[in-house]
Amino acid sequence: MGGLPSIPSSASQGRWRELLAGAVSARSILALATRGGYRTIRLARARSPDDRLATLELDLHLARAGPASLEHAGVAGPVEVFVGPARWTLARLKALECGPCDVVYLDADKEPCVVYPVVVLALSRTGQ
Repeated sequence: MGGLPSIPSSASQGRWRELLAGAVSARSILALATRGGYRTIRLARARSPDDRLATLELDLHLARAGPASLEHAGVAGPVEVFVGPARWTLARLKALECGPCDVVYLDADKEPCVVYPVVVLALSRTGQ
């Protein structure tokens, strides 16, 4: 679609993400790596239209395409897009005290991913 890269994700994997987000009644979702928006669309379907959805994307072209894909799928609602390397945008989210997030989907650039869990845990909702 629109020159976007293909994704190695099946419909059943997308539905599984949607079910998991729905199972915890996610009201705040953070997706690391928007790409064309397919995975984010599946997560967004589990939330109410007014619930928070933030997404991080390294590539500016993909950062623009993701929200358009969500709108086309009818699940746009409020979407915050942060552009840049995930390790920096996550640090910015932490500094802004964004959160807590009910669901974090991590599919960002793999090389620095060892730093993600520490920041992601700080942005996540703790158990009840």
